[in-house]
Amino acid sequence: MTEQHIKRILRFLGVDQHPPSLNAIDELLTAYTRKISWESISRIHRKSTTPDHPYLLPEAFWQSVMTNGTGGTCYESNYTFFTLLKALGYEGYLTINNMGEQVGCHSAITLMIDESWYLVDVGMPFHVAVPINPTQKTERCGQFHVYCVTPNGDNTYIVERTNHPKPYCYTLINKPVSEADYQQILINDYGDGGLFLDRGIIVKVIDDRIWRFDSSARPYQIEIFLGFSSDKLYQFLGKDLEDVAQGLSVAFGISKPIILNALQQLGA
Repeated sequence: MTEQHIKRILRFLGVDQHPPSLNAIDELLTAYTRKISWESISRIHRKSTTPDHPYLLPEAFWQSVMTNGTGGTCYESNYTFFTLLKALGYEGYLTINNMGEQVGCHSAITLMIDESWYLVDVGMPFHVAVPINPTQKTERCGQFHVYCVTPNGDNTYIVERTNHPKPYCYTLINKPVSEADYQQILINDYGDGGLFLDRGIIVKVIDDRIWRFDSSARPYQIEIFLGFSSDKLYQFLGKDLEDVAQGLSVAFGISKPIILNALQQLGA
């Protein structure tokens, strides 16, 4: 990644370049989760329009973000974010993790910051870096959740968050995955059994609240979560797919044609 590319990305995120530190990574996470959606809409769209090459590697990911307002799910998002972090001088590695009985279904990043290990994850997404300690449970409070990482033996950790109906997030397998192996997992995720190819979800922090759309919910709506409380607001989008796509595009900044095509592919 060139220095010019780094500056362009940081300018897009609205942050300055700093030496690696906990404050700097938290600033990057705050900016990322407010500028870039966790979403499956664009992968559904690409699967239908470019079936031979639907996946995005980091450079193409950033281009799509800046051109079409898209984001991604865990494999592409964490890979892209980790590539930026490496270019900024951070040391760490990518991991592939389990969710309950589902093996190898979620990625995350482990970073060394100020001589301590931290879990970083824009593919859930988490909004702060969370310390990892092999001998004791750790916690860190973010704007929306308290995150907990509990050692579970053999380089594994139970990752949880409060203020959520299902506190368990995933089981961290804290072992490095090579870039070549990671890329192949990313590519395979667009094949049979690929995740979130049958469900359109968009999540983003907007106006300091978490906004969420799920294509499986009826009527079509955006849920707006009110901080640490269990209360939420609803923004209803109507029944016509053109109107739904327009409303989602205005709310999340994703290109309307991409949203509309994805909804059509889902048979929504």
